[in-house]
Amino acid sequence: MNRRSLDALDAMIVRAVEVLFDTLGVCAVRDDARSRPSSRPPAQASTPHEGFAVPEIGRGPTVAAIVGFGGAFRATLTVATTPDLLVLTAGVALHDQAVRDRARDLACALATLLSGSLRRCGVTISPAPPVTIEGPELSLDRIVPETAARLHVFGARGIPLSIRLDFDPESEVDLKLVA
Repeated sequence: MNRRSLDALDAMIVRAVEVLFDTLGVCAVRDDARSRPSSRPPAQASTPHEGFAVPEIGRGPTVAAIVGFGGAFRATLTVATTPDLLVLTAGVALHDQAVRDRARDLACALATLLSGSLRRCGVTISPAPPVTIEGPELSLDRIVPETAARLHVFGARGIPLSIRLDFDPESEVDLKLVA
């Protein structure tokens, strides 16, 4: 992917998160210090997990949902957060299975928004059913070349939300921002 395509992909991810959370009635603010957009190289962390937890709440995500994309643009989209954000977006208390279901719903909604943006650029993808994982202090901050992954970190009322898109760097897609 060329630099323009990476910039367009970053803009699509950020816009999709903004639209989704506006729809949910929750303000999600992008954390520039922790995000790794294409406009600058990844920050070097001293450990693979450093720099992910949001200091205000002192813990990182504990649930993640992953959606695979097939087609011309092969990728995986990972949405990671805490159950607190999932409860906030649902507006009701959630039990364990409902937390995982809500994480999957959030990832599917984001995948749908990204799919629409990519389709407007002439790229058709086929999302796969999402899967969820849970664990203490999940980290999506593994160092990888910026041409193979995009990482955007957001906060909503002090709760972390991390969006990571890993893709095949050999993809021959040419993305342009479409108004």
